[in-house]
Amino acid sequence: HIYCPESGLQDELKSILSMYKEFYTKFKLNNYYFRLSIRGKENSAKFIGDSNLWEKAEKILADVLNTLKIPYEIGEGEAAFYGPKIDIQFKNLLGREETVSTIQVDFQAAIKFDLSYIAENGEASKPVVIHRAPLSTHERFISFILEYYGGAFPVWLAPVQVMLVPVNAVFNEHCLAIEKELRNLFIRSETDVSDNSFNKKIRTNVTRKIPIILIVGNNEVQNNEVTVRRYGKTEQTKMKKDDFIKTILDEIKNREF
Repeated sequence: HIYCPESGLQDELKSILSMYKEFYTKFKLNNYYFRLSIRGKENSAKFIGDSNLWEKAEKILADVLNTLKIPYEIGEGEAAFYGPKIDIQFKNLLGREETVSTIQVDFQAAIKFDLSYIAENGEASKPVVIHRAPLSTHERFISFILEYYGGAFPVWLAPVQVMLVPVNAVFNEHCLAIEKELRNLFIRSETDVSDNSFNKKIRTNVTRKIPIILIVGNNEVQNNEVTVRRYGKTEQTKMKKDDFIKTILDEIKNREF
C-alpha cells in the first residue's frame, strides 16, 4: 500500500504504471490490455462511500491513462467495493481472461480508519491509499507464467538453470566441482549422478525443460571445457568452462531470452 497526499496521487499512479510495464517487458508478456474498472449503475449498493469521491477517483485514473496515452476499456461494475481501479487483463493460453495486475485508488480508508497526516501548511489532511498488486499474488503469478512459458523458462528465471551430465560415473566428481563453482556464483545448478544411462539422463533433463545441460566427458576434462546443450536446440557447442560461466552470468544479469 502507498499512502500519499491527493496532490501527489497522479505522479504515484504514473510511476506505478511505468513499473508494471517494465515488469511485462522483462517477462516478455504482451497479450494484455488495460481496463478502468468503475462502479457503473447496476448493483450500486455494493459500493461504499461518497459518490463525489468515487467520481473524483474515477476521473483521476482516467486522466492518468489518457496522459500516458494508454488505451483502455471501461469495466462497469468491476470496481472494488471501496474504489475504482486499473486492472491489467491478460489472456492465458486457453484464451481465458484474468486479472494479473491491479492499481486501486481508495479515498474511503482514511475516513473509515480516521487516518491523517500533517501537511506542509501544518494542518491535518486525509491521505489517499493506493492498493497495488504488480504481479498478482505470487502463487497466482507463478501459476500464470508456468502456463505462459509452458514450463520452458528462460535461463534467468528457471528454478534449475544448469544441469551437469557426466558421460559416465568416472566424471561425477569433476561435474560436482563445476556445480560447486557455479553455485558459488549464485547460478542454480545440479549434477545428475543417478544410475540412469547417459542417454536417459539427457532425455530426462530435456523433459524437465532445464534450459542448459552441460555434458562432461574425457575431452572436456582434459581441455577444461564443457559441451553446452540448450533446451529447444539440437546443436551442441563446446566452450571453455570460464567462457561459459561469463556467458551465463551475462544472460542472467541482462535477463535474456
